[in-house]
Amino acid sequence: YSFYRQHYSQDANVGTALDPSVKLPVKNKRAIPLSQLRLSPNGQKVVYVSNEAGKTRVYLQGIDGKNRKAILKSGFKNIFQATDYNYPLLSWMPNGQKVAIMYEVRDKIKLLLYNLEDGKS
Repeated sequence: YSFYRQHYSQDANVGTALDPSVKLPVKNKRAIPLSQLRLSPNGQKVVYVSNEAGKTRVYLQGIDGKNRKAILKSGFKNIFQATDYNYPLLSWMPNGQKVAIMYEVRDKIKLLLYNLEDGKS
């Protein structure tokens, strides 16, 4: 128990987290549901999903609220079908230079890797 406690206590100090009392400035005038908030490994950027009745957009922005950019737009509005908030899934690469986005198009799973250095996907 003490070995694993010591081993994983070192891992707990590696990641950075936002202070829960600090509010992240996000433009959301129409109160569209936001999900999948992921903080970059260096703690300087955040990526999140907005889902408006099936029309999803993945945004990348700095934690100061500046330089917001839509890196993926998919789907279409459908008020008659239940909205699926499970997709897209977001994850940062350990070096913090790429974002992995797993999304669905016509019941097929797609994977997009977005490179922050050159803006290519």
